[in-house]
Amino acid sequence: MLTKSTMAFFSLLFLSSRLGFDEELVWTPNAQRILEIEQSLELPSKDTKLEEYVRHYWGTMENGVAILNGQFHLPWGDEEKPNTIHINDLGGPPVIFDGGCSVINARWNMKLKKLIAIWCNGVA
Repeated sequence: MLTKSTMAFFSLLFLSSRLGFDEELVWTPNAQRILEIEQSLELPSKDTKLEEYVRHYWGTMENGVAILNGQFHLPWGDEEKPNTIHINDLGGPPVIFDGGCSVINARWNMKLKKLIAIWCNGVA
């Protein structure tokens, strides 16, 4: 008979496996391709330049199509430097709920080589 702690351990193990990333739904973006995309990117706010942002990129698959996701935010404090690029191989940037155009989100369809959407975060 299993003890409560053993049952709890196996329950957590099962849940963690279900909550993890599905390896078939994420991919790692190529740095060279990101730099090419950035060359033609127009930000929604003309007040800041792309080089002023810390940029996070990650890839997802949607209906069999590779989607490049980007989140750009102005540096926070002294720890972050502008014009820094982070390529996340397991998806997702920091979670930021507001910030206006100090936080910009973008999505590209890699098959069509086309920007799908670009927008500023809301303001709380």
